[in-house]
Amino acid sequence: MICLVIVTEFLLSLKGWIIHSSKRRQIPQPPLTHMAKKTTAGNKTTPTGAPKKTAAPKKTAAPKKTARKKKAATKQNRAAASPTTLDAKVDIGFGNTLFIRGEGPGLSWERGVPMECLASDEWVWSANSSSGALVCKVLINDEIWSTGEDFRVPRGQRLVCYPAF
Repeated sequence: MICLVIVTEFLLSLKGWIIHSSKRRQIPQPPLTHMAKKTTAGNKTTPTGAPKKTAAPKKTAAPKKTARKKKAATKQNRAAASPTTLDAKVDIGFGNTLFIRGEGPGLSWERGVPMECLASDEWVWSANSSSGALVCKVLINDEIWSTGEDFRVPRGQRLVCYPAF
């Protein structure tokens, strides 16, 4: 019983010390102006003593009329740059791999492509493509087909599916 009281008092004193030490204020430091060198009218130098480079005045150009075309082009590029992704949420057991077959970039119905395992029950496959929608099915170890309809993913979109086998 006495040990419990001593330990409790010790922990309370530590708590007080931690709270007290966290309330300390830092004193702001003055700027380092004493390090700068004096300059003369004809020769400007930096604090390290190297001659200072001055930039020539910039010329202003007239605004271009193609701003609208550039904005439209960047919107199309963003849509093309976003990947088409299939995210399969299924636990297929330790030592097995989920494959994908179908119509899309790098896919065929004859041979599967292994999907990336993110967790024990999450597999993902993605590709950047400017072609149409992805139509696919998933397989366990490239042998056992998932049941049901084909998965359809529009270009640049992400589909989360829960395949059954």
